[in-house]
Amino acid sequence: MSVDRLVLLHAFGASAKAWEAMIAHLQGRFEIVALDLPGFGGAPDALQATRVDDYAGWVNDQAAERGLTDYALVGWSMGAKIAVACALRKPAGLEALILVAPSPPGPEPMSAEARQSEREAFDDPHAARDALKDVAGDGFDGAPLDEAVADRMAAHPSARDFWLDIGSKEDLGEAAKALDLPILVITGDEDAHLGPEAADMHVTPKLPHAAHRVVAGSGHLIPYEAPEALAQEILTWCLDRL
Repeated sequence: MSVDRLVLLHAFGASAKAWEAMIAHLQGRFEIVALDLPGFGGAPDALQATRVDDYAGWVNDQAAERGLTDYALVGWSMGAKIAVACALRKPAGLEALILVAPSPPGPEPMSAEARQSEREAFDDPHAARDALKDVAGDGFDGAPLDEAVADRMAAHPSARDFWLDIGSKEDLGEAAKALDLPILVITGDEDAHLGPEAADMHVTPKLPHAAHRVVAGSGHLIPYEAPEALAQEILTWCLDRL
């Protein structure tokens, strides 16, 4: 078993652009496909999803249309839950999952007040900036923050509302326990919401084959905050395990 290709699935409110710095550290190591999920990154919400599996079907179709084999799905936050749903469909060519600061397979632990704050942070760039800095580690600022804010402003309201009201609450936990493929979970030690403790409580118990690595000095926005360390974790694990 080997992984020659990576398919990258971004976080809620992000886009394929968020992976650019990490991709630069993996050039020549893998063939890489970074997708803008429907409704994000300026893409129209042609999917109008009613369950996470709708996104999974779309992602698997993208991989099949490209004829991808020997690939790993790399899902960040929301993208991680979508990656789990993709794997549950057992697509040909999928060899591994790499879940970055993952939203859990089960319902994401988030209060109603937090969900409403998230919703409001998609309508106001100043609120979006505050929300992003709140989930990042210390010192996250400058061009990466500006890019992350721009991505939030480009998200389609229907895709935003689907994730907050339906997708993040959906429970794939019991089904995920049956997954039989290598899985790597990567968290940031400064991520107060979906960091190491949350992963140990809500993610790895649902994924029996998962290894867990922690990136020092990063919050939830690992592809922006620690792209080189993230790339190294992915490369090392793929070389050691696959």
